[in-house]
Amino acid sequence: MSKKGQIVEIPANSTIYNNKKKSFENKEEKFLDEIEKRKYSLFDGFIVGEHNNINDYKLGQRKGINIGGKSNPLYVIGIDKNENRLFVGQGNKHPGLFTNILDFSNSEINFIEQNFLNPTKYLVQSPIINSDIYCKLYNYNNTIYLELSDNVHIDIVNYPINLLIENNIKAIIIK
Repeated sequence: MSKKGQIVEIPANSTIYNNKKKSFENKEEKFLDEIEKRKYSLFDGFIVGEHNNINDYKLGQRKGINIGGKSNPLYVIGIDKNENRLFVGQGNKHPGLFTNILDFSNSEINFIEQNFLNPTKYLVQSPIINSDIYCKLYNYNNTIYLELSDNVHIDIVNYPINLLIENNIKAIIIK
């Protein structure tokens, strides 16, 4: 049985997306800051409707949101299962749709080789990436962060991600 929840629109010009350069003590602080930006709250936007089941939605999804009257289509930019809230943004260029930092738990990564963390640069392969994007991999407190060479669409987390070195798969990430 599912419980109705709120759909909250986050404006593209929200202060969340202001790119004020901060100084960080280390990479982990930088990554946590980037990930925290995507943890939206009710107070970051405004309620535009309700959903019937939070589990029916995925990041980056456009269809099935069922909110009309907007000048651009709405896309899912965030999901808060604890609060039963869906966060959406207008248009396919909304800043909430793109990121260059991804985070995964250790259990979501299948390492092909044990010395996987030693090299500095991996090629990222996914069904939704059409160009060469590279990443550096960092491991902090059982969380793996991928720092990507370019922004990617957030729906990349809905697909398997392969990390390669010299055309050899070194890890597979499935969220």
